[in-house]
Amino acid sequence: MRDIFAGIRTVLFMTILWAVFTPLWCIPMLIAGMLIPKNKRSYLIVRPYAYIAVQLARFICGIKYEVIGRENIPHGKGVVIACNHQSTWETFFIQILFTPQTQVIKKSLLNIPLFGWTFRLQDPIAIDRDAKSKALKQIINEGTAKIEAGVSVCIFPEGTRSPANVVAEFSPGAAMLAKKANCTIVPVSLNPGVLWRNDSWLKYSGTVTVVIHPEMEVDHTKTSNKILEETIRSGVKIIPV
Repeated sequence: MRDIFAGIRTVLFMTILWAVFTPLWCIPMLIAGMLIPKNKRSYLIVRPYAYIAVQLARFICGIKYEVIGRENIPHGKGVVIACNHQSTWETFFIQILFTPQTQVIKKSLLNIPLFGWTFRLQDPIAIDRDAKSKALKQIINEGTAKIEAGVSVCIFPEGTRSPANVVAEFSPGAAMLAKKANCTIVPVSLNPGVLWRNDSWLKYSGTVTVVIHPEMEVDHTKTSNKILEETIRSGVKIIPV
């Protein structure tokens, strides 16, 4: 019975988000976005879309959230945001918490009709995951330029989505970027994977806990990366599957 209700809510959510809201939002933004300065697009294009997506998930699917540590969100400077990755939900929610920002994403996302084309206006760091060495250099070079311009860069150090309640080994990209850009890292822990699963299209009701940890200084890249992983892992609240 739980799956039946979840299925009905999920179909309604996906229909409203992708078939109704996305075209209504993205088509005019593709036109207006060209006239909006790059440093304003995060505020005026991407953040509002992400907010609506999260609220639709909340009111239709029952995916609520609580945020611990809002006082740790920095303002007026660019930082590296490092977050564990379990679902699509956090790619929307992180956009709401940290503005302006850009994300490190896989290049193929920019080819999604309407959504990807509009997301391209935010000038994300779009990498080819198969070319790891080239991708790392791209993250450091493009990310440093953005941070110096006051734009935060969100990285998912696991490289891909992990199963619910799991935090995979971190790649050193976040720590290396923070070291190169001479900025801090803000670790973020969250646990949406049980509610917004990767092995099922169903969306279940419940509460996602988001923990924003204090800023981290980066000294030795390898050591800092290990501390970052341990910090994020410690903040992931385990939810029974």
